[in-house]
Amino acid sequence: MLQLPQVYLIHADDAPQHQGRLQEILQQLQAEQRISNFHTLRHDAVNTLKDQAQNHDLVLTLLTYELASFIKHLEEIVQALRVEQPEVKTAEVIVDNLPYHNDFITFPADLKPIRSRDDMDAVWQDIKLQLQQMLPVQSEPTHPTSISIATIANIIFGSTIVIVLLTFLFAMSASD
Repeated sequence: MLQLPQVYLIHADDAPQHQGRLQEILQQLQAEQRISNFHTLRHDAVNTLKDQAQNHDLVLTLLTYELASFIKHLEEIVQALRVEQPEVKTAEVIVDNLPYHNDFITFPADLKPIRSRDDMDAVWQDIKLQLQQMLPVQSEPTHPTSISIATIANIIFGSTIVIVLLTFLFAMSASD
């Protein structure tokens, strides 16, 4: 069975509109079979992350002013998680003018805070496209045994028809 990654969105309460935009994007990624689910975690509940996230999951932090005093703690937890689960992806979305972590994937690509933009919609559209590239559509692999069984069934069915037709033609020619 195919296992899609999950997304863990770490946030504070000072940017509900940005959190909402990101959740809309994550819902679309889920509908497109790019992720299995997403979970929102307030910054003060991030300690549970190490028990939840697994390899290939994405931990995404919304960098807002309310997180400023928690950033060091958040980075320590996420770094520890990456040691335990080295294939966990980590990313940050710069909403406010805060320092970002260079080892993480950073959105937007130009590193300018989203709130300082004239056209925030365009920035969110770019972030959506980058997340779609980072989390490709997943589909169930085709199993060769199921193809082989179908092919064999078709061969047997076709052979049976040929044998019945040949038997009928042979019986018709023998009666003449």
